[in-house]
Amino acid sequence: MTYRSVIHRIQDVGLYLTCILLPIKLTLGYLGLVPLIVAWTLEHWRSIPQRLQQLPSSGKYFAALFFSLALLAPFGINPTHSIAHFGTLFFFPLTILCIASLPLSKHHTVIHLLVVGTAAACLLRLCEFIFQIEFPIIGAVSQSGQLALTIFVALAWLRQAKKQIFWNLVVSALIVSVFILNLKRGPWLGVAVMTAILLMRKRALYAAFFVSAATLLAFLIPPIYERLASSVNHFFIAGGRSEIWKIGLELISTYPLGIGFDNAGYLREFSAEIPKNLKHFHSNILNILVEGGWLCCYLYLAFVITLAKEMQQRATTWATDIYSQYPLYLGLFASILAGLVEYNFGDSTVVNLFYIILGLVYAAPTIPTSDTAPTT
Repeated sequence: MTYRSVIHRIQDVGLYLTCILLPIKLTLGYLGLVPLIVAWTLEHWRSIPQRLQQLPSSGKYFAALFFSLALLAPFGINPTHSIAHFGTLFFFPLTILCIASLPLSKHHTVIHLLVVGTAAACLLRLCEFIFQIEFPIIGAVSQSGQLALTIFVALAWLRQAKKQIFWNLVVSALIVSVFILNLKRGPWLGVAVMTAILLMRKRALYAAFFVSAATLLAFLIPPIYERLASSVNHFFIAGGRSEIWKIGLELISTYPLGIGFDNAGYLREFSAEIPKNLKHFHSNILNILVEGGWLCCYLYLAFVITLAKEMQQRATTWATDIYSQYPLYLGLFASILAGLVEYNFGDSTVVNLFYIILGLVYAAPTIPTSDTAPTT
């Protein structure tokens, strides 16, 4: 076997292992993800600058966000700590370029394997609920963050596997059931909003029915109702989000360039009521604002806004889109919405899946617009 063929084989095996194992356990997912990124980088490292230039506008803003976090780190509270964690800032985001470079023929395989891995993880979680036993799988918080993404990945899979009606129903019921049973409000918010938007595109009546049904279920199922009813109390509890967010806003007024990448753990020094193991601000945008300053906050918002515009372009061609991009965009935005009230970008099990799905939407052919001449 030649060197190139070995590299390709490592990439293929790494890709398949990542898609299946990442939804089950992060450490298992790394068995595939790390070799995948290393092998891809060895083959393509010279072309990385060119590939960054080829990303759509949202991808360029996202890349600029990472570079800005690195450039601003010396102005933070503890630059040495920030620099020591640059590996997570530059290594794992390469997953986006890696997945974006995949042949389009592998898109369906990636989506299918992600659904298989998610279904397996959900089955194990359901067994935990039923039999009161514990499996060494990802926690409920991380799994819910992933499911906010993979529920819509499953929707893309459903469009590709229309003839497998029985398995479609079983997998869909399994994923949705575990998503509800995990009782995590942030992911509920993201999925509920994006589902309503999806149904609204079909007919406003469908969206109204969904909202009514979801509201009714929330009142009729005690664990869901209790979880939602306690939201305000949990927000204002000692050491809760109200206090954490207040500290964050005070820090950004003192450090307009940010306190430095991965330095959010310093918030514990400003209040004895903050849990000792808490190292973030329970919000993606606030965490980015505090650690990276106003510049990084602007880049993140620019990424979200341009990604929304790209999603809108995909929505107009969803009926004929063989790559099922629109559901993947919905999953990305479900995760972004959930990130308003939780720092899911700080959860490696969630953010690495986010990178994979972002890579998938960047890999599909772009849709010509009035600003873009069609390619021939």
